[in-house]
Amino acid sequence: MQVSKIVQEICRRFLSLPAMDISDKMFYQSRLKIVNGLLSVIKNILNGNYLPIALFYSYNDQTYCNLLNTVFKVFTRYALYSEKYPKCSTLYNDTIYELGRVYPVFVSKMKLEDLSVFFHYLEMGFHANERSKLLNSCTTFERITDSRMENH
Repeated sequence: MQVSKIVQEICRRFLSLPAMDISDKMFYQSRLKIVNGLLSVIKNILNGNYLPIALFYSYNDQTYCNLLNTVFKVFTRYALYSEKYPKCSTLYNDTIYELGRVYPVFVSKMKLEDLSVFFHYLEMGFHANERSKLLNSCTTFERITDSRMENH
């Protein structure tokens, strides 16, 4: 899929950028805004049911998994910084809820560092004052654990 190749190339180039001081005024513009854009692509794919994810899984096609792994690698690098920006945190929370809803098998096979960031944001939902975030976190956690238990 062309979209996957394009996003993966953007991520590869983005990860090769030199480190930037988080106190720099352009940090949000030049780093976190790009991460938000990448997460928006993933969220829209998941939320809009644009791709038959089950077919990718059934035919062992790694295109979608590679795309998700690449985007989560980028987000994991910037996850701690994004908590300072509510827009970033909200977008990531929404993305993990959708991922847990649509493709819990992928989450159960994530790399440990990505999985720890995933669960960190899920935990933030458990402690949120908003009922919808709490319910989404609980539902996502339940789907992931159910998926994990079914596979073992």
